[in-house]
Amino acid sequence: MKIVVLHYAAPPVVGGVESIMAQHARLMARAGHRVSIAAGRGSQIDKNIGFCLVPELDSRNPEVLALKAELDQGRIPAGFEPLVERIEAALAPILQDADRVIPHNVCSLSKNLALTAALHRISERGGPRFILWHHDLAWTTPRYRPELHDGYPWDLLRTDWPWVQ
Repeated sequence: MKIVVLHYAAPPVVGGVESIMAQHARLMARAGHRVSIAAGRGSQIDKNIGFCLVPELDSRNPEVLALKAELDQGRIPAGFEPLVERIEAALAPILQDADRVIPHNVCSLSKNLALTAALHRISERGGPRFILWHHDLAWTTPRYRPELHDGYPWDLLRTDWPWVQ
């Protein structure tokens, strides 16, 4: 089975999610799966685990941060949809023959809503099966509440995606 683990950043970037991703990827690779990590920051950590760098996935990407400043105010900037489309296009070859995609936190936090929207569209079309891995939920965490608003794309964080696990 080909599995793609996805997050804003990946090892060797130090962080809790990044550590968990590395452990998951190593365990799945040892179990005989073809595993790749896709992230906006990081690098290959193991010769048995592929790495795909897509800068627009990074929550600290300058373009993502500029859009987030507007989104946090409840405004959808003009550059939002073009970024969603670029992320979709960048992920297409990475996810093309994947059996499973495991996004970590990117579908439950507002740090890169263009990435969340792109993954929602990709998963909705019925490509590879998604397993959404949530470590944090923005809608239940008081520190994120000021960044969240009603409607698209914020509702993607709190709405069930019934076609995913």
